[in-house]
Amino acid sequence: MDKHLNQFKNIPLILEVLRENKKIRRGDLYKEVMKKQEKKFGKATTYQVISRDIDTLKKRKVIKVISGGSRSEILSL
Repeated sequence: MDKHLNQFKNIPLILEVLRENKKIRRGDLYKEVMKKQEKKFGKATTYQVISRDIDTLKKRKVIKVISGGSRSEILSL
């Protein structure tokens, strides 16, 4: 993985959730990442920040869209 991606604190959490679930809806991915943030950091960030990080991973072709529209994407590694 790109060294630049390791600077984002959400990206390891996003990848961890995707490894656990193989494929997951984007909305559920937000919720799972926010739960992990609560446990790890004591607070969660906003949907916009997580969305930006998911889009970054999609652009870098780390994760892919299996099916669905822009709001109901099903994502996988």
